Amino acid sequence: GPATSPTTGTEPAAAPDELVLPKDIPGDDAITVLIRAGKLTEAIDAAEKAMRTEATGLQLRLYQKGIAQLHQGLKSDDSTLIKDAGLSFMRLVVFFPRGSYLGPALMEAGLVHHKIGRPDIALSLYDRATVAIDPEDTAMTARLQELKRSAAQGE
Repeated sequence: GPATSPTTGTEPAAAPDELVLPKDIPGDDAITVLIRAGKLTEAIDAAEKAMRTEATGLQLRLYQKGIAQLHQGLKSDDSTLIKDAGLSFMRLVVFFPRGSYLGPALMEAGLVHHKIGRPDIALSLYDRATVAIDPEDTAMTARLQELKRSAAQGE
């Protein structure tokens, strides 16, 4: 099962590379289903197609594309894919500064910067994510705390 947090002993702490999605992401969405199933390359392709063909939902598709790119990049140790994920997340931040995926996108962009050796930028993005993430989304807030701790300790 999930490890317990050293701070409280009760909150589950997600490992930095673990997949954690926002609680309000549509669980029955086809691309979310692909991501959860670990079919990440298919999810990237599906998100790109959806962005070209759907009139709405761009925020969700950018977030899904970024998540799929990030986790595929982490799995295959592909720094280009990890950096591409960072671009997807920052597009969300720029184009949807008040959007529902702002906090999660800032947090994941922070992880990208941590992975490419910029923990200073990662910590700055995590600070921005702290005020943007839904405090009731306990999985995301626990993940953010773990990512902050990891970056602060230079892991």
